[in-house]
Amino acid sequence: DYEYPFHSGFEAGDDQEASSTTTKSSTLHLPLLPGTTWESSYKQALERAMDEIEAFGAEALVLSMGLDTLQGDPCAIRRAGFRLTADDYVKMGKVIGQKLSRSESTIPVLVIQEGGYKMDQVPKAAADVLMGIAKAGAD
Repeated sequence: DYEYPFHSGFEAGDDQEASSTTTKSSTLHLPLLPGTTWESSYKQALERAMDEIEAFGAEALVLSMGLDTLQGDPCAIRRAGFRLTADDYVKMGKVIGQKLSRSESTIPVLVIQEGGYKMDQVPKAAADVLMGIAKAGAD
């Protein structure tokens, strides 16, 4: 059992964020507070992550799309997790797609859906992320 700001793979003292401006590390840890919303800090963290991916010069992107960030998800409730709304997943996809489409070279993206236990909303949230990526890339 791990809680904010540490989770499996990170221990006390490991909170130093890697940045492509200082190192070529392939790990970027952006801890967000319980109760995080799209506007409070999720959007900014995602934009930063996408900037770092681009600066790193990634040749591919594997997107581990955990949907237990959805407000009301049993996992999120138990862990005092994020509070993203259904509309936020379209925005998420657009941020990812826009950054990838502005990149100097097109990189392949593999999306793996994992997590997400609010089964009446998970399929739509997953589809919204994918549609956001696709639409942003087409613009």
